[in-house]
Amino acid sequence: MHARMTRFQGPVSSLEESIRIATQEAIPAAAGLPGYRGALFLVDRESGKLATLSLWESEEALRESDRTVARWRQQAADAGRVDIIAAERYEVVMTDLTISASDG
Repeated sequence: MHARMTRFQGPVSSLEESIRIATQEAIPAAAGLPGYRGALFLVDRESGKLATLSLWESEEALRESDRTVARWRQQAADAGRVDIIAAERYEVVMTDLTISASDG
């Protein structure tokens, strides 16, 4: 499995719009891409920091999604008035998730 970690920074006042974009637009759209296996969306409400971690079944699936996700990432940053700090790829060497959407 592979992952893409994208970090954003913006004004605290734009967090709710960023959360709306992620939960109602970006993550549902990514779910339709080949090899997509899920995502986490992380927010620090005090600092205005946000991060997404998307999971992909293979390095190939991750790389094939790069162009599409880069376009969405920029659109989301513009709409949410946040800056893109970094977008990085990782190999997932271990997972231990026992959460569900209802836990959030």
